[in-house]
Amino acid sequence: MLEYAFLLVSPGLVASVLRCPVLLSGRLRALFRRLPPSRSTVGGYVAVALSLPFLVGTGLVFASVSPADAALSNALVNLVMYLSAVYVGGSVPANGSPLQRAGLDWGPAGYGLRTWAPPIGATFWYVVVFAVPLVFLASVLVSPTG
Repeated sequence: MLEYAFLLVSPGLVASVLRCPVLLSGRLRALFRRLPPSRSTVGGYVAVALSLPFLVGTGLVFASVSPADAALSNALVNLVMYLSAVYVGGSVPANGSPLQRAGLDWGPAGYGLRTWAPPIGATFWYVVVFAVPLVFLASVLVSPTG
């Protein structure tokens, strides 16, 4: 029973460790201090909502592609590539424009590379947490079975 609990907790622990370097950025901490409402669960719900494309996409791939050949593996890798590009490419517009319109100036020294690197890095690590297991699964599915 303890092994199953570890399997449930370990992905969250790995994700937390991977996210720690991103949270060391003073700019990102300043953004989190400025975001309303404080002491709210809204951020958690947003994080869960952002995982839905990966979860729904994976479900659709398994429902629509036959696992008999390498097509399932290719479809999983394609899903990861497209969603990763959308997430990382959309991180600056998604983080910047709505926040600036709401009056949250979290880049008082200007919106240069030091301001945008932490959200892009955070988005990249968020995507890695989903991409690595899916690519591993795709490689397992395409491997020959003795």
